[in-house]
Amino acid sequence: MSSFPGLIDEIPGISVDRFNGDNFYSAVFFLSHCHTDHMQGLDLQFFQRIHNKHQYLYCTPISKAILINIHKLNDNLVDTIRTIDGCSPIVINYNEGSKILYLTVTCIPAGHCPGSIGFLFENEQNRILYTGDFRIDIDDLSKIKPLHCNVHDKIIPKKFDTIYLDTTFFNSNFRYLPSRQEALREICKIVDSWISQNEKNIVVLECSGNYGPEHLFIELSKALGIRIHVKDKVFKSYTIIPELASCISNNPLESKIHACMDKNFRNGLKCRPDIQSQFILTIVPSAWRWKDKDLSKCISEWDKNLRRFYVCYSCHSSHNELEAFIKYFCPDKIYPCVCPNYINFEEFKSQLNQVLNASTVSACSNYDLDLSRYKSPIEDDSNISNFSDDD
Repeated sequence: MSSFPGLIDEIPGISVDRFNGDNFYSAVFFLSHCHTDHMQGLDLQFFQRIHNKHQYLYCTPISKAILINIHKLNDNLVDTIRTIDGCSPIVINYNEGSKILYLTVTCIPAGHCPGSIGFLFENEQNRILYTGDFRIDIDDLSKIKPLHCNVHDKIIPKKFDTIYLDTTFFNSNFRYLPSRQEALREICKIVDSWISQNEKNIVVLECSGNYGPEHLFIELSKALGIRIHVKDKVFKSYTIIPELASCISNNPLESKIHACMDKNFRNGLKCRPDIQSQFILTIVPSAWRWKDKDLSKCISEWDKNLRRFYVCYSCHSSHNELEAFIKYFCPDKIYPCVCPNYINFEEFKSQLNQVLNASTVSACSNYDLDLSRYKSPIEDDSNISNFSDDD
């Protein structure tokens, strides 16, 4: 759950992923993705206010489509949303007091959910990276071109004044988390086995929030050739996203896989009251249940009495992945965007910066840093779309 207040200390006049409180006074706004903890204050009144002030919100085309659907924006208010996509920088100018300021903005793929990005902010004084919620494979860090530069014909990581970092799982209890591909293989095998046993069998995916498990829907649908029945409130938004549109349905009779109910509803399947409970298997993809468990041995577990199957599935980076990210880029400072409720913010920020300070000068200048020791002990490169029962 994001605790970031929205303001970038080094760059006055902009707000990111928070739209209330002191953010009222910002001149430019940015949204990394459409999850509610990043959208506080982002309501119809917000769009009316920035329309009246000739201001703009920047986000990806997918996030824009979701916002239009959620808030039923008219054409005037739609025009307050400007899209940024790909990895090409744009230059934004805005008024801050009596000054006109210029800011170069590049969006960075975040690997969190469809439409999710981070932001690279650069002006004459500062270079700031705001990750948003993210999960990027350690091996892919060197492939993100906007985060690197060419020095004497050598490609090296850019130096950042501050990285505003998704620290959801910067916690030693989540040192390793399986990749989403590993988790998906577990889910695919169980779903395929269950629906093959009896023509009446149905699978319920118990997912948190309205938006978030889209990657799971896409890959599960591709692997099994089954559309996922989703909530009515998200169906229209999903149909605007090409990679999702062919994977989802709003017809409960069309699918044996349902993600159409709110979490923790335990009284059957609302959309199919004809299906008795003994034919329903519930699968729970989540990470928090796996706190401090040894994931090198198992990433899933059964509660067969309740016909519930739990799989460790995370769209956020693990502790070790975050540590590798910090040591790879070695910024001057780190600002945690998610602070756990059991620790003081300044103490938590100090822990992060201790990781940074522990990186020696030689380590930070060695851009062939061996990141393999930060990986999950469960490594498997097979393609989820080609899984078999023998996997």
